[in-house]
Amino acid sequence: MPDLVKNKSVRYEAPHTSPRIKQRSTVQEPEAAYGAGNVYGQMSFYLDSQIDSEVDVVKLVNLGLPASAFKRLHEMIPIDFRLIGPETTIRRRLQEKQSFTVDESERLVRLARIAAKAEALFGDSSAAKAWLSTRSDYLSDANPISPLELATTDSGARLVESLMLRTAYGIF
Repeated sequence: MPDLVKNKSVRYEAPHTSPRIKQRSTVQEPEAAYGAGNVYGQMSFYLDSQIDSEVDVVKLVNLGLPASAFKRLHEMIPIDFRLIGPETTIRRRLQEKQSFTVDESERLVRLARIAAKAEALFGDSSAAKAWLSTRSDYLSDANPISPLELATTDSGARLVESLMLRTAYGIF
């Protein structure tokens, strides 16, 4: 049986200078899962960190993203501080250039992933931003909510990704 999914080797080199993750590793990942748009490249841009694979994402989250990651994402996509954590906490982390906690880093990565996928879907950052911030009735019997607000939880992010896939394939 022919190999239907090509595997590509992804070389990992840590984006931070932390001695804990300076080693390199090679991971096999299915090429078809990410498509031509390379969501990881856009996530790298949004988070001001080198991301080539899910291994990089896990390591960045476990280390805690730097304050610069939030600043960059906030410049690219107007996200409310409260989508990541309490506003005073986020402001303090930014002011003191502290790293984010694992939970806060996870939320940042989740929002960056959703934004990158939206940009790949719409082919335009301004259209993606508009869609991500437009409130709609995504949840029955609930107030209208934007895809960014919905994506602050894992379940909500999965719903947003499902909506994007349905849009990509013309299923309404």
